[in-house]
Amino acid sequence: MSKEALLALSSSAALAELPTEALDALSKAVTPRTIIAGETLFEAGAPADGMVVIDRGRLGVTNADDDVIATMGRGEILGEMGALTGDPRSSTVVALRDTAVLELDQHEFDRAFDLNPVVGRALSRLVVSRLLGDDDGPHLAAPRTVAIVKVGGGD
Repeated sequence: MSKEALLALSSSAALAELPTEALDALSKAVTPRTIIAGETLFEAGAPADGMVVIDRGRLGVTNADDDVIATMGRGEILGEMGALTGDPRSSTVVALRDTAVLELDQHEFDRAFDLNPVVGRALSRLVVSRLLGDDDGPHLAAPRTVAIVKVGGGD
């Protein structure tokens, strides 16, 4: 799995700048997981226990009324702020369709952060950019799959 994980991690804008050896170490530390459409990945107020990188699929960030206010797609990172600060999850995140993620549990997150300063700097930059509003996410991510369907029964 580490080759597929390596490709998924390198698709993340926040991680793409990492040296190959740092990406390789992260790819060996993540655990692949599939979240079925409708399943909750994070619940607002739950303890933070690591972060995820989306490999395939689409996740939705919901508000208190369970309305999807933002969508996240391939290469995007979720949960890094709570993993870094230890604060509870700030939002509920649900799978809008079957979604493959790479989980970095809290132990591996702390280990990666401590052993590789470049990983720590990359994740810190992501957190700071989100706090300053300089980041695109969470947002309404553009779909990556398009279908063309013939309508009508004409000849």
